[in-house]
Amino acid sequence: MLSIVVPVYNVSPFLDKCVESIINQTYSDLEIILVDDGSTDDSGKKCDLFAEKDNRIKVIHKENGGLMSAWKAGVMQAKGEYIGFVDSDDYIDLNMFEVLLSSAEKNNADISLCGLIREYDTHCEKETFYLKSGVYNRTEIETQIFPIMISNGTMLNRGLSPNRVNKLFKKELLLNNLEFCDERVSLGEDLVTTFACVCDAQKIVIMDNYFPYHYKIRGTSIMGSYNPNFFNHSLLLRDVLSNISLNKRVYDFSLQLTNDFLSLAYYGIERNIASNKPSKKEMLEYINKTVSSVDFKEALKAETLSKSNKKCLIYKLLIKASLKSILYEFIKRVVLFVRNKKNSMEP
Repeated sequence: MLSIVVPVYNVSPFLDKCVESIINQTYSDLEIILVDDGSTDDSGKKCDLFAEKDNRIKVIHKENGGLMSAWKAGVMQAKGEYIGFVDSDDYIDLNMFEVLLSSAEKNNADISLCGLIREYDTHCEKETFYLKSGVYNRTEIETQIFPIMISNGTMLNRGLSPNRVNKLFKKELLLNNLEFCDERVSLGEDLVTTFACVCDAQKIVIMDNYFPYHYKIRGTSIMGSYNPNFFNHSLLLRDVLSNISLNKRVYDFSLQLTNDFLSLAYYGIERNIASNKPSKKEMLEYINKTVSSVDFKEALKAETLSKSNKKCLIYKLLIKASLKSILYEFIKRVVLFVRNKKNSMEP
């Protein structure tokens, strides 16, 4: 049996398509666990209706606790040897779990993973892979995956897909790492889960040319909405990942953690400027708060992003020269360039 955990929160318009894509999988020996995380729309009622129609479906109703809290509740109830995840506003191709499970069982893998397609309102993008298809044993995990897992040395590029939803995990592997899945984390929840599990994995199967998962990205903004707490969320993620690294002691991830943290700090500035919500004065205050923090200053000293990325080098030089207003104007130009590039892709 294979268990599929679906966290559900206020997704009524998308839930039918999601659940039907799971119910109709070519692999039918499924346990489907819908976790209603305190929805205030009719998502919870829809879950119950699905359970009435299909005895493979189990529904958990709980108080709202966030994404990580929801899927953890599902994992603890799961009975399958392997566990997969689908987010409730996404959908999957009908053979996804047959392919992933067959590959996992054939190779006795702890994790089996495929690609995903990010579906925007105007276009789609296939996830970029930095590792080739194949079966990776423990030695290959340590020599090929660990060195680029959290950061491959460029901005916001992780060597191994951090997503939870394009993978099958052995249940035992997930259960053994639930303690590291800090429910306070609201940025990078999937990376926390994947990182902890990969550190323990003895064998991983990667399929870099198979993209059955459809990851829906809502809204028109390519950068996301304004979040004045983004830097604090980045700090928490860095600390949780560092704690996992210290506990596992399987590889020195310190430089990767530094580069990833700095990437997120830069991205937080870009994202907030792109939202067009804060005034220039408010954004300069946000930039000053970010770059003046001790954690940011230490990361700026140790990072290697600026060696391979001209944008990061410019950011670093402007910050070290205390030219925050010029940094703001430069990032506005970067954001405009990204937006124009996105618009040129529209039909």
